[in-house]
Amino acid sequence: MSTEELILRELRFLRGEVRTMQERLGLALVGPAEARKILGIGRSTLSEWVRKGKLEAVLQNGKRMYRMQDLEEVRNTKNKHHRRSRRVR
Repeated sequence: MSTEELILRELRFLRGEVRTMQERLGLALVGPAEARKILGIGRSTLSEWVRKGKLEAVLQNGKRMYRMQDLEEVRNTKNKHHRRSRRVR
């Protein structure tokens, strides 16, 4: 294996380690499409929630990203409200 191949292999490993640590710390970031999928909402709703401050977008390399921890909190809040609003017959 060449030196370049070894370096690339180590880099891939380290990226995986960073991703794992980010997930453990709740710092993992996802793009808008994945955020919408997690929350079960559309594009306009996601934009509205960011505008209203319900969800924070983080700029990374000029792209909007969303923290998994924030998405999980919003999803849990959304599910609690949804469950309360159901009528029991």
